[in-house]
Amino acid sequence: MPSVVIPGDILGFTSDSVAGPGTYVSGTEIRASLAGYLDISGPSPSSSSPSSSPHTLSVRGPATARAGAAVPRVGSVVVARVLRLASTAAGCEVLLCDGRALAAPFSAVVRREHVREGEVDKVRMDEAFIPGDLVQARVASMGDARSLFLSTAGSGDGVVYARSEGGRNVMRAVSATEMLDPVTGVREKRRGAWVAS
Repeated sequence: MPSVVIPGDILGFTSDSVAGPGTYVSGTEIRASLAGYLDISGPSPSSSSPSSSPHTLSVRGPATARAGAAVPRVGSVVVARVLRLASTAAGCEVLLCDGRALAAPFSAVVRREHVREGEVDKVRMDEAFIPGDLVQARVASMGDARSLFLSTAGSGDGVVYARSEGGRNVMRAVSATEMLDPVTGVREKRRGAWVAS
């Protein structure tokens, strides 16, 4: 799936990229101005041809989502930010639903039994999520008005954006239970968005 970004993330540099919708320029850096999916159009960023025109970086999110606001339903794929943790659940705010902006704000909860398949008694919420993480999840059921119950038990669901301890580096999932800081090599416990090969 496309990379998930949040406001302020550095997406690239003006020396080799053009700022598109959902981004802004700060000095020589191109940064995300909203939460959503990173889109790269034009030549590959790794293209070394001097005649290549720069690629464009844009963010598809609430301000640039496809026409028509989304209304979450059971089975919808959402991206949510983790706000708080308890021993049995994580409280979240839903940012995107099926790649589109929401018709109205929704709060959500990921219960411990919906973090991953099996061994529910071994799941620790503080080893699955950290406040600030962005999570791809499925709507498991509808709660009260403007609230949802989410599941990250499916393959490929889980944390899609997290920073390492101290907020230094963006990590990537290396398993369903760990994420790696590619700069330091340090691994941290998370419910990573991992697709088993």
